[in-house]
Amino acid sequence: MLRVKEMTLLNGKKIDLELRRGEVVQLEGANGVGKSLFLKSLAKLVPSSWKEMSLFEKSPQEYSLQDWRGKMLYLPPEVSFDPEMSVQDFFDLPLSFERYEGFQRSFFPENYWRDTFVKMSSLSSGQKQQVALLRALSLSPEILLLDEPFGHMDGAKRKEFSDLLEEWCLKSDGAMVIVSHVPVHFDSLNPSHLKF
Repeated sequence: MLRVKEMTLLNGKKIDLELRRGEVVQLEGANGVGKSLFLKSLAKLVPSSWKEMSLFEKSPQEYSLQDWRGKMLYLPPEVSFDPEMSVQDFFDLPLSFERYEGFQRSFFPENYWRDTFVKMSSLSSGQKQQVALLRALSLSPEILLLDEPFGHMDGAKRKEFSDLLEEWCLKSDGAMVIVSHVPVHFDSLNPSHLKF
């Protein structure tokens, strides 16, 4: 699915990664060692170099930036939004982009979030993370790059959303790379760990 050999990050660190369908990799290490930088580099949000990289056996040069980021979706710890935007507007915004023209959702975040007409600005930090995660899943990526996806969620919500991610991974045969300082537990998935 994704193969990276000797990716050199902006901080000089070199990383190798091989990610297969249905696999979860959890990045481990102290603050500031480059875990988030690695996710951003994979999503091509920051510059990096590599000896070899392929996504579905195609080089990054064979993808448009838009297609690359559609297949490998990065979710930051904090999501930006227009304060006047409703949750429904937030869910629907990506569908206005050319990449998603004619796109039909197979996962409907509205099924998990009832009050879609409240303003995003009225939500707590944990609720914003939940809404952002639901939107990411609704866009049917092949790989999720999750940077502290549970940082603002309480234990019950963390479990609920871990279960939802596990279900997505098993049903879609997708894969995840996760940075999380809170423990992430899955019932059926056994994440591998990449130490930084």
